[in-house]
Amino acid sequence: MMLHRLSGVRALTARVRRFTERRGGWPRWAALLALAWALPFGAHAVGADPLSLLVVYLGTASLLRAGGALLDRLVFAAVLLCGAAIAAGLVFSVWPWGLAPAPIAACGTTALVAVAFATGRRPSLPLRVRWPDAVAAASGLAAAATLWWPTHGLGFRKSLPYMLAVGQGDRMRHFMLFDAIQQVGGYGFLHVGQARTIALPGMESNYPSGMHFLYALGDFFARSTTDTGPSTAQFHHYYLFAIAGYAFFVLCTVWACRWVAGPIVNERLRTLACVGVGAYLCTGALMAQFWNESDAEILGLAFFAVLVAVIARPPLPAGDHALLVGALVVALVSVYSLFAVPAALCIAVGAYGYRTRLRRHLRGYLGVGLAALPFVLVPVVVPRLIGTLDVGNHLLLPGPIVRMQRRFLVALGIAAVIGLSWRRTRRSTAYRVMFGQLVAATAALAVFWAYQIVSVGRTLYYFEKALHAWAVLCLVGIAPVMLRLRRDPVPDPRRTRRGRRAVVAAGTALAAVAFVGAVHWGKPEYSGERPGPDMNWGTVWASRSITYPYPLTMRSMDVLNFAGYTGDGVPTISLLSDDPWRNVDASNLLAMLNHQYGTLQKTLGKLAAVTDLAPGTAKRPAPTGAAEPEGPLSERAVASLRRVHNLLAGSPVPLRVVVWDPSVERELRAFAAKRPELGVTVVRVDRLGKPI
Repeated sequence: MMLHRLSGVRALTARVRRFTERRGGWPRWAALLALAWALPFGAHAVGADPLSLLVVYLGTASLLRAGGALLDRLVFAAVLLCGAAIAAGLVFSVWPWGLAPAPIAACGTTALVAVAFATGRRPSLPLRVRWPDAVAAASGLAAAATLWWPTHGLGFRKSLPYMLAVGQGDRMRHFMLFDAIQQVGGYGFLHVGQARTIALPGMESNYPSGMHFLYALGDFFARSTTDTGPSTAQFHHYYLFAIAGYAFFVLCTVWACRWVAGPIVNERLRTLACVGVGAYLCTGALMAQFWNESDAEILGLAFFAVLVAVIARPPLPAGDHALLVGALVVALVSVYSLFAVPAALCIAVGAYGYRTRLRRHLRGYLGVGLAALPFVLVPVVVPRLIGTLDVGNHLLLPGPIVRMQRRFLVALGIAAVIGLSWRRTRRSTAYRVMFGQLVAATAALAVFWAYQIVSVGRTLYYFEKALHAWAVLCLVGIAPVMLRLRRDPVPDPRRTRRGRRAVVAAGTALAAVAFVGAVHWGKPEYSGERPGPDMNWGTVWASRSITYPYPLTMRSMDVLNFAGYTGDGVPTISLLSDDPWRNVDASNLLAMLNHQYGTLQKTLGKLAAVTDLAPGTAKRPAPTGAAEPEGPLSERAVASLRRVHNLLAGSPVPLRVVVWDPSVERELRAFAAKRPELGVTVVRVDRLGKPI
């Protein structure tokens, strides 16, 4: 009879009651749940949303059990939250609160309470910090300081040549997608109509937007508001997040090197390997990807490094490992989907290498895999449903990129193979799996190389990107080669002074730094898109030698900035230069800062055919361009004016035209008077941007 009465709902209620009593009772959990909602909204009320984010971050790290050191937990918590935020962004993009920090933080704190209730775990953080972990943190800080240095203390206009150093517009397009996510309150592909007026049309659905979403959400938390503020400040915020992304990549890669090395490599040798990897990432060719404006690739490489590490040496318990792999795959594919293929191959190698562990916890791994699969498919399916991406042709696109030295890559690969394949390391499952990942990634890279060679006869832009992932894989697995070094005898403290050991350790670390080329001599030099002799990329960048390659565009931006036209919300075209492409560049920058690039893209592209409209005079040369004698407009200038008339008539919105030449001003004012329905405004400025 009792069993009959406790069947169905009553039995479930009784089980929940007993479960809750073992966890501490309902009052305690109700109070924690109330606090989980009160804290984020209270913090938001006083403008302290970063505190809410910090609570969620440290709470996640304290509830994980994977990793025995502080940095392990912090890295795992960071990648887990990134993957969860990218997946949850699909909900945040359509719910009523958009990307408001308080409700999102409340969801995070509520999830922490739910996890603690369901698992019985209590917050616990290991405080152990190893020497290699200190090296990883120091490397990340050094990378951030190096990248930040050229722009520190400068205003927006003086920082712009460094923020757009490559001059090809990639960071502009990344910022526009970041801006679109902030303006519409979620992913652009879920708000296509609005996003296409702000960003490059098609990018909102064709390009993976995980990085842009994370940075947009992080910016709202950092400023405790969803008001984007002035667009010039907004662009600078994005640039700071790009710097933080590279620093995070350096930290993750150095940490992954230490994690894969494990206890087989002693602490001194692990530290030495981490010093070399960190020094290279702070000064080597991979740092050039920052001013190549490869922001999404950099963050994707960070997730790839951590994924490779946790596949090679799975942390305990298995449930945490499954969650980490699932979150990392979601984050990686959503940030930079080019790395999806090597990631899938690495997972397959890990599944085979740890097949016994996988069979033992098959339900958990399958459950996480099935839960993550829809989010992994989003960046793959969306471009085919609402986008126009042709993957085959896209992989054959050319582009500006710094090629990594092949000699260095060959040496790096040989060192990684020697360390992972010799007799002493083959006995370790972690090293065997790491070696298998390296072999699988090399095979995938060879296939990609063959595809580009057969298709176009040479390697192109995306092959170099894939090569970066292979280089990171080698850096993560480089530490076991240190075992080839002859072991020194255990020092006798009675005979060896502590100071002498410290000197030897410092000298060894300095040798590692010098070995990877991180030491430089003489005055920084930069020519032919390469550092000079005895220079490195970090030194050259910090010396402010790498800057925007088109000074005429920056001169136009000077004038427009002095006039107050940058980010004022008025659709504007610039005719201040006698080089038509510099007028295109300046007008594109204005459209980006006015959140109108998608609306004006086709119109601004027509400026490339408009020439000879900024001659100036011999005594008062134009702001940008060569001075010419004052006089009537040339035939080419008259033809260009007709093109401007057509451009203004075909614009989807009324335009403001900023000119320098008085004759051009008179002609355009006459046209504006004839066509008042177009709403055209003509402004002539002097060298300081003052309207005349």
